[in-house]
Amino acid sequence: MRPQGVLLLGDSRCAWRVAELLTAAGVPVAMSAPDPGLSPPPGFRAAPAAAPLEALPGTRLRSCRGAAGDFEIRLARGTERLVRRVQAVVVACREETLPLVPDPGLAALPALQGLSRFRTDAFPPQPEGAPLPVVVFLDGLVREGRPDLSGRVMGFALELESRRSAHAIILCGNLKVAGEGLEALAHRARSAGVRFFKFERTRPAFRPLPDGRIEIRFTDPATGEPFGLAADVVVAEEAACPPAAAEEIAAVLGLERDPGGFLQSENVHRLPVFTNRRGVVVAGPGRLAGSDPELEAANAALAVLESLGREVDPQAAAAIEPGRCIRCLTCLRLCPYRAIALEGERPRVLPPACERCGVCAAECPREAIRLEGLDRPGLSRLLDPPPETAPAGAPRISVFACSRSAAPALREARAAGLPLPAALRVVELPCAGALAPEVIRTAFSRGADGVLVLTCHEGNCHSRHGNLLAGRRAEETRAFLERAGLGGGRIAWGTLAANMPGEAAAAIARLAEALEEATTRKEA
Repeated sequence: MRPQGVLLLGDSRCAWRVAELLTAAGVPVAMSAPDPGLSPPPGFRAAPAAAPLEALPGTRLRSCRGAAGDFEIRLARGTERLVRRVQAVVVACREETLPLVPDPGLAALPALQGLSRFRTDAFPPQPEGAPLPVVVFLDGLVREGRPDLSGRVMGFALELESRRSAHAIILCGNLKVAGEGLEALAHRARSAGVRFFKFERTRPAFRPLPDGRIEIRFTDPATGEPFGLAADVVVAEEAACPPAAAEEIAAVLGLERDPGGFLQSENVHRLPVFTNRRGVVVAGPGRLAGSDPELEAANAALAVLESLGREVDPQAAAAIEPGRCIRCLTCLRLCPYRAIALEGERPRVLPPACERCGVCAAECPREAIRLEGLDRPGLSRLLDPPPETAPAGAPRISVFACSRSAAPALREARAAGLPLPAALRVVELPCAGALAPEVIRTAFSRGADGVLVLTCHEGNCHSRHGNLLAGRRAEETRAFLERAGLGGGRIAWGTLAANMPGEAAAAIARLAEALEEATTRKEA
């Protein structure tokens, strides 16, 4: 069975749009969701497809083997076991929400609803002169609001007032109208009779009434007058939560999550839809609360189509020499891309998943990992020839720079004419995690007076922890130099982003100044 198409996990509106875009482009899609009644959302009309869409309702992800271009996915449906071999995986789960109750005493009241449960069709239009129910929407009172949720609140309120179905009142904190068309929506809602009360310091007080309604009392922020009303329904704001299956999906696919549990780590290099695994993209609410399903789907489909056309050069990936490998599994534990798998008791590199970060080669205690140009011998060759002769008294500095942050910052520094030492050598690395202590020491043996290691900021390393590993190795080298009596101040480590040329030049200047001061003290 050859790998074919894409496995789509989830049945959100974003997921259905991804399926539509991919099948229209001729890519077969197998759509898996735990819901046994897997069906398109209301109003969804798919375009004509050039490839099949296979629905797999009531299924859950159980295991994943392989790498981009050839994933073997195992699913379970009750006692039934399904296997699909696919070229890529898209995760597009539904949004999960948790109502934010303004007062614990209201939690069990039928009159309190979460925004996701609210339906305007529960309030039919009333004849002229008939009393109208009162519906109060809460937005941004318990937690900072979101533009997409403010838009839904104002849309519901406008519909109720326009149809003469209910009196709509919005109690809000900082009303979020930064989204497209939200300012105009707020104006239309006010014109239709929706009343807005904005609270900055005080908050309303809530109390259940014997007839099932909820009494709300507050001081009108505009007039300073006390105000009270009885709401037939209070629609509570909600907090976005990770999908119920997020933890299970992340564990099976080996995905990094953000601190809130969503299926994309807080890493600028993962944007817009990428994960730490090639061939696995995540889109929609499972990636980011309040995301635009159309934009998310387009980004996910584009990422998949680009990955399907990618050719893999096995010679460019890392390779493990069996005769040297002692099966310590350091590489397996450290690889941030899940590019190393066990075959029996031996680790093996999966070339399509390898990102050539060099972390494995730098950490291997037996130097059993070959990575053309990025293993220790390859990096040492980048230090030839020795630095050019510097002006009298000027220090010779070698900088090891991450290609995604420090290297472009240094190029920008040169282009901007910022002052840099005359004898400066920059060694660009795909990830600072490729830098082994032996390579740093080689820089000194090849004539460098000082070494500077510049990495991405913490949390923004494409290889997850390559920057921290590089920092640790720099500190190890500093301690080694101190013990040898050579001066630990000859090496420095810092973090920066690609748009920080001034900071890059300043870091080099600080090291140069420290080296010059050390030389002066030694001569004195």
